[in-house]
Amino acid sequence: MDIVYASDDGYAYLAGCSMLSVFKFNMNVARIRVFILDDSISEYNKSMLNSISLAYGRELIYLSVVNSIKVFKDARINAYGLEQGEGNSFTAYTRLLLGKILEEYDVDKVIYLDCDTICNGSLEELYNTNIPKDKCALAARDFTHSEYKKYLGIQSDRIYYNSGVMLIDLVKWKEFGILEIVEEQLTKDGARLYYPFADQDMLNLYAYKYMDTLDLAYNIQSPYYLYKYSSLIKAYDLHDGTFYSRDEFDKAIKQPVVIHYSGMIFIRPWYNNSRHPLKNNWLNCYYETGWKDVELKYYRESTLSKVRHFLYLVLPMDFFAFISKYAMKYVIKKTYY
Repeated sequence: MDIVYASDDGYAYLAGCSMLSVFKFNMNVARIRVFILDDSISEYNKSMLNSISLAYGRELIYLSVVNSIKVFKDARINAYGLEQGEGNSFTAYTRLLLGKILEEYDVDKVIYLDCDTICNGSLEELYNTNIPKDKCALAARDFTHSEYKKYLGIQSDRIYYNSGVMLIDLVKWKEFGILEIVEEQLTKDGARLYYPFADQDMLNLYAYKYMDTLDLAYNIQSPYYLYKYSSLIKAYDLHDGTFYSRDEFDKAIKQPVVIHYSGMIFIRPWYNNSRHPLKNNWLNCYYETGWKDVELKYYRESTLSKVRHFLYLVLPMDFFAFISKYAMKYVIKKTYY
């Protein structure tokens, strides 16, 4: 089983926690090889990552992407904004380069995981899932607000995929020319230069036809614990066929295989004031790593986030969803248009 992460030095400890969780929940897998797309990870953090792989007897390979990122910087597109004023990063874009970066290795298929994920079950079934012949990647359907799709120029009744967890057929990724498709879009006259969700937006804009749907249990995001199913549909103005059925949603929530700590409504578990309902899943892994003695930082929550969480606590769910729908629409318009 081949696993891929993309990380800079700031996210290395998150990659380590996620990697440890993969090892813990996949002890029966004969071979696990982890590739880290390395955007200037320090020797100290590499030593921490190495200690995890050695403890579980798994192979860990670093692939420098410092020079590879140049194609995105030269195109003058936006870096991905990190939280709490910690700067910006081009690291997320590197997953688009997987076919090229892994060329020298005997790799046909990989599971790509964002650093802010924790494995909560076996990944064998995912890894052995058949990808349709005319597709090269499987990803979970996202709950993207219809107004954001409008901003991107995507029809509201079209699926938008979350790239935080993907099963990728690298042979077809190269055959379909995913990297070339992206490069063409970056260099053409009048090219779009702003992608708020970086590579995820690019995949949904330019490689959508080569993607298909992954079981939701492999990418359970934080807002799924904020809303009930019907309220989630209302809050994000999701159209029929663009998300999952109620049964699929309920089943995945009860038995998540990969937890994806996206969004800040609960404050993510690597902050000491986190209120995430599944924060202990992450903390249990963190305290098994070499970073365990590093004190977790305090998250400086915005006023808007505080108000949203207060309304979540005091309002009936349907009314909260109604307010959220129009509040998010307003914020998207104000931020991106």
